[in-house]
Amino acid sequence: FDENGDVLVNSIIEGNYNKTVDEYMSLSEIAKDFISNLLDPNYNTRVSADIAVNHDFLVKRYTTPRKTITETKLKKIANKIKKNISNEKILI
Repeated sequence: FDENGDVLVNSIIEGNYNKTVDEYMSLSEIAKDFISNLLDPNYNTRVSADIAVNHDFLVKRYTTPRKTITETKLKKIANKIKKNISNEKILI
């Protein structure tokens, strides 16, 4: 990597990125596929933005059910908010 980043940029343009570093190796296969599709040096086979946003990596990551809040937990949160609001001084 040089001071201007030219080496890094040229490596990315050529599709030469290190696929053996620990950070890359620890990624799921679906994440590796997503990255390689985005960094494909051949613009004819590189995925478009429309296709990329519909890649399984993003779809599965952002459409998995999130942890839900129980009604009891929600009531506790609401009570804490009410308590904090009632303890505040209103300045006019």
